[in-house]
Amino acid sequence: MSTQWQEIFERITDNEAKQKYCIAFTARSGSTWLENLIHQTGILGIPQEWFNPDAAKNTVQESACRDLPQYYRYLKVARKNADVFAMQLTWPQAHLVFNSGHQNLFDDIQHWFFLKRLDYVAQGVSLYKAVGSGHFHSTQTDREKKAVSYDEKMIITHTLRILAHEFMYENFFDRKCIQPEALWYEELISSPTEAVLLRFIETLQLPKSAYEHVNLGAVKSRFEKVGNEQNESMTNQFKREHPEFVNYWNQHRGKRSVEAFLEEHPHYAMA
Repeated sequence: MSTQWQEIFERITDNEAKQKYCIAFTARSGSTWLENLIHQTGILGIPQEWFNPDAAKNTVQESACRDLPQYYRYLKVARKNADVFAMQLTWPQAHLVFNSGHQNLFDDIQHWFFLKRLDYVAQGVSLYKAVGSGHFHSTQTDREKKAVSYDEKMIITHTLRILAHEFMYENFFDRKCIQPEALWYEELISSPTEAVLLRFIETLQLPKSAYEHVNLGAVKSRFEKVGNEQNESMTNQFKREHPEFVNYWNQHRGKRSVEAFLEEHPHYAMA
């Protein structure tokens, strides 16, 4: 390779985003709302699900990359924003990458956030209703929405799925000696958008010159909360009917596996 071409390719490598962060999240935790909010600032990266094989299929094809490391390098150059690369990642997506032989692919991520909901039962209800109705986001029209009634077995199934992913992420963070910054859905949606965005700005330690031109208080996500009174009613009913379930996970959430729970409470395995 000529010296001139080598210099060109070295400059491309040097163009990788200097700041890199990942928002680990579980389903129905406000990730789409948060992604859109962050993206609109123009200074905090574009935290999409770049490693979701379905959602990112077009991006992968456009990159013409042939493997995951090459694709990751491409993202850090081509999908950065103001020298910041951001991504969102569920545990199944992370697991798929790690099982492809790339356990250390994300070792250069400087900042990890972990987005969850304080009320995991409400989260399970939200996931059950989204899957059952086909209505995942506020931008969808009502005609796409199917009626969903209370189903304790399905709520158990979806809640345990969320708790399982949380537990596996906690194990991952422990193995990697990562201390992610906790993001709680309930706190985020009840806070002014400026306060939400400043959390990321402060964590990334961006200089004031990087964001002083952005009116953070005026930034709005185009996504809104889709939960309604039925969500609240289902959540309260489940908590009344399953105090054993709630008490167990209030104590052991993130510390014990779903498999251990089902061994101790085999009647929930029939759900």
